[in-house]
Amino acid sequence: NINLVKAVVLSVQKTFMIQTETPFFRNKSKFRTTDKEKFLGDIQGIISISLNEKRYYIIVSLEKKVFLNIVSKMMMEEQKDINEENQDATAEILSITMGNTKSLMNKENRKLRAEIPISYFSKDAKNIYFKRTQETVDLSTYTIISIPFRAKLGQVLFEIALPPGLSNEEMREMILG
Repeated sequence: NINLVKAVVLSVQKTFMIQTETPFFRNKSKFRTTDKEKFLGDIQGIISISLNEKRYYIIVSLEKKVFLNIVSKMMMEEQKDINEENQDATAEILSITMGNTKSLMNKENRKLRAEIPISYFSKDAKNIYFKRTQETVDLSTYTIISIPFRAKLGQVLFEIALPPGLSNEEMREMILG
């Protein structure tokens, strides 16, 4: 039995191992209850997903230095700054991760649908604009599960923004399976 959190964790580890040849280890997940108005990293990738007819958001949050370390490994050449060539790497990481997540969830007959991810260069979690769907989302109003990972390349934070109105049982299922 797999749930969204387990699927994301396994997918993150697989994605980073393949893309960077570096193991990423999960630290303890927790609910983020403070500073929800801002993201913790300098650079975010954000994707909207639908599962059981509910909308979730998956966020990868990176400090600039960690972003450049990861992108350098992915592109197999040193990246010294964020530029036009590498700026969409967070969206690419999410796209690959969500493909793996979708595959795991679909094996359990849990139909997951993912939108196109965006790279986001602000700490503001209140006014995120998704060009494709022309939606502005305020993630500071969502319940957030933070899932930190650590590796030689630095710390990476994945977060899952749970849709409003989930029952305690649905949240427990999301986390525990």
